[in-house]
Amino acid sequence: MNRLITLLLSICLLSACANMTFKGIYEMVTFDLFALKPAQLSIAVRTDKALKIEQGNVVINLSFISDDETLYIQEKLLPSVTQTRAISGALANGLEPHEQITLFNLTAEDANTMKKSLMQAKDYKDNGRKGTGSFGISIENVCFEEERLLDADIDILIQKSTIDDFFMFLENLNLRELTNTKPENKEAMDKLFCNP
Repeated sequence: MNRLITLLLSICLLSACANMTFKGIYEMVTFDLFALKPAQLSIAVRTDKALKIEQGNVVINLSFISDDETLYIQEKLLPSVTQTRAISGALANGLEPHEQITLFNLTAEDANTMKKSLMQAKDYKDNGRKGTGSFGISIENVCFEEERLLDADIDILIQKSTIDDFFMFLENLNLRELTNTKPENKEAMDKLFCNP
């Protein structure tokens, strides 16, 4: 396995890896990060309509540190909400009447930043140098107004390029489980709710 980029596409909600699909595992094992066209990367979040996923909630993290510390890449990118196309294929599969899909894509500027970072890391690798890196997608700072939404499922689907369909990467993420919130822990639960 290539030491240069340890590809870990993860949802940083604690125990999310337990919800990774077999298709998601296969897609990520066969995923060539250096072949990725960041401008074509799409992330879809399927949630209850009452759970609002907005600009700034989905974060892409890309990092690389060379063994000799001559190259250091640390990018945090915030994809924009882009509801510009019809919901079809894997996105529409199993969509319930109470659910919605929110699509995210990188801005042209962020896509260019990610492309340049990937090119730097690839050039480093092609010259026989070594390092470690990661690529991750996280959901952050989601809040909601109804306690029932703690038990609502969140699904994450990914489209690597415009010629690919979306594939289910993580499914049935449960906020109560993922935040490790116990019903008796009122203080922790309150932090998840939006301010009125």
